[in-house]
Amino acid sequence: MLCAGSSAWIEQSVPNRKIGGSNPPRRVMLPIHVLQGMRYFFSSLKQKIKGPTRYQGSADEICEQIVKNCWNGEYFQTSTHHYREFWARDFGYCVESLVKLGYLNEVRQTLAYALEKFSKTGIKTTISREGVPFSFPNVYSPDSVALIMHALRVANDKELIKKYKTFLQREIDAFGHIVLEDGRVRSAQFSGMRDYAVRSSSCYDHCMSILLAREAKKLGFEFDYSEKQLVKTLGTYWIGYYRDDRSSLAPSGDANALPYWLGVGKDFSKTLRILHDELPLSYGREQKMIAEEFFVPGWETDAVWPLLGFIWMKAVKKYNPALARKYKANYSAIIEKYGTLYEVYQNGKPYKSFFYHADEGMLWASNFLAL
Repeated sequence: MLCAGSSAWIEQSVPNRKIGGSNPPRRVMLPIHVLQGMRYFFSSLKQKIKGPTRYQGSADEICEQIVKNCWNGEYFQTSTHHYREFWARDFGYCVESLVKLGYLNEVRQTLAYALEKFSKTGIKTTISREGVPFSFPNVYSPDSVALIMHALRVANDKELIKKYKTFLQREIDAFGHIVLEDGRVRSAQFSGMRDYAVRSSSCYDHCMSILLAREAKKLGFEFDYSEKQLVKTLGTYWIGYYRDDRSSLAPSGDANALPYWLGVGKDFSKTLRILHDELPLSYGREQKMIAEEFFVPGWETDAVWPLLGFIWMKAVKKYNPALARKYKANYSAIIEKYGTLYEVYQNGKPYKSFFYHADEGMLWASNFLAL
């Protein structure tokens, strides 16, 4: 287990953020990654022995209880079980739903907590339960930066934005230099939603660039690129569907869901033929993965992720409301069957491997409710 004194182990977790350099941060395993992995392993073991925490009621009632329990009095943690840390990515995708559900004050308190920690290290993927920021993998995370800015805009906390204005502008500047070159994502590995995949110039990272350009402008910050310019270069990924990255012609779930979530997708009907499934959404592409995937085989290829599924469903709701209702009914059935919202499903059941069991009680339940 991690302890409060473990921060001395992980001073090296701040990545090299050399502006304009051609060498992005190297992915290395750090002691905090090992310790967090052990924490999740033992949490999974306990879950396998004791079983999940089951909530009573309808799918909506179950999800309401989960969201309430993800608030720990200081910040919104990503789950009630394994992932009791702050994860910028998960929070950023849930923030609109949380505000819609009446948690504006808690959202603002979470952002105040996160920015106080990140202001010392730069924005990372995660803040440990002991309050130490780190990234998994230990490389730059474009979506963490973009989604924190998105959350700040949704929360509309002007005093908090003013307090961290210099820090936030510095993070936006760093994003432009580290991630983009001539309006395109650099050929480098970054941390993203599919954090076990090794990708080069991914469509997902490009979508995060669009999001950052949009939110930076709305909040009054400077960014090297305009949303219009980045939407135009997003077209380089479109080949009748959005390819996963510029090194491949293969599609992926996140590459095709995010453009429509942003409202800039090319052709929904063509994309739907690629992504249509009874329970959305898997990532769907076999590719090179980082070594840690050994412990969770297949979970970022053919397994179904509600986080991504709810993002896709929100987009589907705009274009095909009947299909969105069908998707929600299918998710309602599986939530009520297990009495919780699991992190990942495989063949309609909670994902499990020898080393890991899917987390339960996910903050993503807020997105289900907001649908």
